[in-house]
Amino acid sequence: MKTKNIYFAVLSLAFFTLIHTSTLFAQRGPGYGRPGMEEQRDKIEAHKIAFITEKVDLTPAEAEKFWPLYNDNRDKVEAERKAFREKYRLEGMDPDSMSDEEAIERLNAQLEHEQKMLDMQFAFNEELQKVLPPQKILKLIKAEQDFKLELMRRFAGPEAGPRGGR
Repeated sequence: MKTKNIYFAVLSLAFFTLIHTSTLFAQRGPGYGRPGMEEQRDKIEAHKIAFITEKVDLTPAEAEKFWPLYNDNRDKVEAERKAFREKYRLEGMDPDSMSDEEAIERLNAQLEHEQKMLDMQFAFNEELQKVLPPQKILKLIKAEQDFKLELMRRFAGPEAGPRGGR
């Protein structure tokens, strides 16, 4: 029973972290497409790799097996998220102008997308367990959360204060 609870906690945290971390890279804010943006993205990605490798304490053998899985999963998640966004854009959507059928279709599509993302996370977790012990998977979840916070602090700047300006 304890193993089942740990497994569920790992999956829940990993799913939450993965979704929210990857949205940092998916958002198109001011300056999107400006010169140097690709280099900045590459620097962030390199820092993320170093950060996670250190925090999870990956051995060279583990890293060799882990990073291809991690990158493949990231690519799949980003592709699914992009496909959903392209099909169901929220910008300009006016729920008040939708018929009940259109609104229900949209709600069902959102739930199907979330279920697909969760299914992908379960599959990723199963693959991770083949190359990492569960303790390191928990470290991965924590490292992803810490990296996301570090990025948010870095981009918020010193004027944001300790809680991101809230």
